[in-house]
Amino acid sequence: MTSAPLPPRRAAVAALRWIVPGVVVLALGALALTPDARAFLGEGWEALTSSDPAVTRAFVEDLGPAGPLALLAGFVLQAAVPVLPALVMTAVTARAYGPVEGFLLVYLGTLLGAAAGYGLGRALGDTLVRA
Repeated sequence: MTSAPLPPRRAAVAALRWIVPGVVVLALGALALTPDARAFLGEGWEALTSSDPAVTRAFVEDLGPAGPLALLAGFVLQAAVPVLPALVMTAVTARAYGPVEGFLLVYLGTLLGAAAGYGLGRALGDTLVRA
């Protein structure tokens, strides 16, 4: 007994269930193998876990305009591929940018992440959302 082939849209959704996580894992693996990226992530980890808020603030100020953009991209990625809890992203943002600017970044990042999740669900259709 042979099974009927899947309709094209359903086959594409089934393939995306494996392709998207595979691409994320490959990208993170490539990032982990890059010495400059590992050094940067190590510096960031030390700055964000430091007991001195001035160290965290200095690290964030060194990032310049890329810092808030990276956090916003992190919120969008977190909403589309929930690997990291949103509470961790919120805590990092509040510690790095303070209560007012941190709140605005978290709010904007959450809105962009929700829009990305909606767009992903709308684009991939009901089949993937139900799966």
